[in-house]
Amino acid sequence: MISSLIPFATDQERFAWIAAMVDAESHLGITNTRNPNCRTDQRYYLPRLLCENTNFKLIKEYQVAVGCGTIRESGKRKSRKPHWKRSWELQLTPNDLRKVLPPVLPFLVAKKQQAQLIPKALSILSNCNPRTTKVRHTRLAILQKEISALNRGVHA
Repeated sequence: MISSLIPFATDQERFAWIAAMVDAESHLGITNTRNPNCRTDQRYYLPRLLCENTNFKLIKEYQVAVGCGTIRESGKRKSRKPHWKRSWELQLTPNDLRKVLPPVLPFLVAKKQQAQLIPKALSILSNCNPRTTKVRHTRLAILQKEISALNRGVHA
């Protein structure tokens, strides 16, 4: 693992810092994506954590702290304006979330409810392919709507 510029004395400090990044700078949710390789409108659901920022050093520190994830330049989005600063995105996949969320969960504040729902989606996905049966697809759709509502600030 690449050494961090932030000198964490303990794993607990590192988990607390990661939780602060999740709460303040990240999107934690389930994407609902159309399968581009399918002629029908087949959709699949993927739990993901995304963090976009114009400071590459911050994104790199985040990746080092969590110990996984992929960084990419995020300038290819259609909604991006030409005068916006260059930015980077850290993405954690479902397998990354399986490792990262459990030790970070106790430190979360703003996104604690979303983080508590993600393992349910991961459990559904671990039993089958993301392109699931109708029952599993429905369960994932319900979780995706619950998390989206929480992300918008709508409380049940």
